[in-house]
Amino acid sequence: MSNAVLQVIIMIIVILYCAYMLYSSLRLYKKDKSGTAEYLTVHPDAKRESYSLWQAWMLVGMAVLCFVLVFFGQLITPEGQQVWIYQLTYVALGLVFLGLSLDVWLHRRLILSSDGFFYAGEIFRFRAILGMDQKRGIFKNVKLHLANGQELEMTNRVGMAVREEWLSWKEKKKEKRKNRRSR
Repeated sequence: MSNAVLQVIIMIIVILYCAYMLYSSLRLYKKDKSGTAEYLTVHPDAKRESYSLWQAWMLVGMAVLCFVLVFFGQLITPEGQQVWIYQLTYVALGLVFLGLSLDVWLHRRLILSSDGFFYAGEIFRFRAILGMDQKRGIFKNVKLHLANGQELEMTNRVGMAVREEWLSWKEKKKEKRKNRRSR
């Protein structure tokens, strides 16, 4: 098998994998979009929160740049190199950036209501939260421990917003119990 055939096979595998990642992100985005509409009809008082969406737009810009380089890549390709290998690489990178932008978009948005929240295509109730941990390190994510044994990890800003609402919900619940006992 020649070197060119092996390069083509590897690039096709890489592009198919990148396309699958983009497809997975699109499926999650579609699920999130339909779930958002449904959640907002049930909870009309819910408020939308968005954090750091500039990162998603930056990734979209990088994807556009990669797709532009597919057509104008021969201008910057070193002399004597195979242009098509670079073009396939730019297509793969563009697909990766598009998938990442959708993931960032989904994981930086949150819909908060009085009894729970909608995050990344799923509904979570405050009563199902057992506790929260803030991870240390470079990426300071927040990990929610849920009653069904599931752990949900989210970015620090989104996690802190959920934490504030969760603590507010707990205080309201305590106040309600206190009022019932005093009757």
